[in-house]
Amino acid sequence: MDIYRVKEGDTLAGIARERGLLPTELGEANGLPADGVPAVGQALLLRTPQRTHLVREGETLTELARRYRTTVARLRQLNPALGGGSALYPGMSLTVASATPPLGSLSVLGFANAATPPEELTPVLPYLSYLAVLACRIGEEGELTPPEDGAILRAAREGGAVPLLVLSAAGEDGLPGEERRTRAFLGEDRWQAMADALLPLLRTRGYGGILLDLPLPTDLREVYLAFTVRLRHRLGHAAAVLATLPPEEEDLTRLGRAASCLLLETHAFASRFSAPAPAAPYDKVKEAAERAAAAVRPQKLLLGLSTRAEDFPVGDGIGRVLPHSAVASRTKEGGRLAYDPVGRVPYLTYREEERDRILFFEDVESIREKLLLLDRLGLGGVALHPAVGVDPALLLLLAELFSIVKP
Repeated sequence: MDIYRVKEGDTLAGIARERGLLPTELGEANGLPADGVPAVGQALLLRTPQRTHLVREGETLTELARRYRTTVARLRQLNPALGGGSALYPGMSLTVASATPPLGSLSVLGFANAATPPEELTPVLPYLSYLAVLACRIGEEGELTPPEDGAILRAAREGGAVPLLVLSAAGEDGLPGEERRTRAFLGEDRWQAMADALLPLLRTRGYGGILLDLPLPTDLREVYLAFTVRLRHRLGHAAAVLATLPPEEEDLTRLGRAASCLLLETHAFASRFSAPAPAAPYDKVKEAAERAAAAVRPQKLLLGLSTRAEDFPVGDGIGRVLPHSAVASRTKEGGRLAYDPVGRVPYLTYREEERDRILFFEDVESIREKLLLLDRLGLGGVALHPAVGVDPALLLLLAELFSIVKP
């Protein structure tokens, strides 16, 4: 496996020919048509499977998994063209073994809204260990508002991902009032009753655990820790009790004892760039991850990775979050891709309404840097924000570098 950054004049067919690959293989690995023209500056994942199988009439994934001593889930991970399904056709070239020895095992957490259509999750579910369902909201009086989650829970179970209920104090309009609602939920000695109220909700709906996405005001820190410990005790150690951990969080060790796993929100650094050049976000992520790993048993940490793009006007102005597909659309409209070797991150510059803008995002090269960091520090996994709309090459990169845990 290697990564190639496209130069002026490159074509998909030409790159494939030079590397001894088929254009269809290169295209499938990167979500591109075989006759497509990649953008200058785009990072392409180059993979040479250790072993492939030419599908014959009547063969199934279950039969081939048994023949090659692997699993259906692994075959889906190594073949993104399947889209998470099982449909095979005669003449199809199926990768049955990777040429890259795995660095180790990896848990992958993906976030999705409860209203997400199940078919949008199908391509990514083979890569997920856990699916965090957004969100069980806390109301103004501290009451719980469960999501309409029947369809997404069925999809998670069918895809082999353990569903986790996300408990959030964010309002319908975003973060305003988040601390106020958290105080209403945990304050005035309500925390024990609220922890107990969550148990039937989790069990009757079939959740495998909970992810706490709450602010941590100083005066509520002890209550929050006690609330987390009670949840973990009442649910049992087989259930996952995760807590989001912003980079500036100080009380790592105690929260690490309370929760079964911590999510280090390094994706928050995506908004901390200085235009027109990135300000070394990799170094900031590395510093936060090293500090957290020193305070908490590393296997209890998940590294957050953003699968969206963040866009800023050059000079001054408010940024905006965009889907990853915005990178391709703005490139076609004349934007220029570049890669900052210090920050180890790609970015795109373009003009919109007579104003220069800069769009930061992750690609397979920048994600590989963070995955190698994760391996060096012994972290337990990654979290994808959000799970839908992820670059297929990124998912394949995960599967090539690690054995993804399917609980």
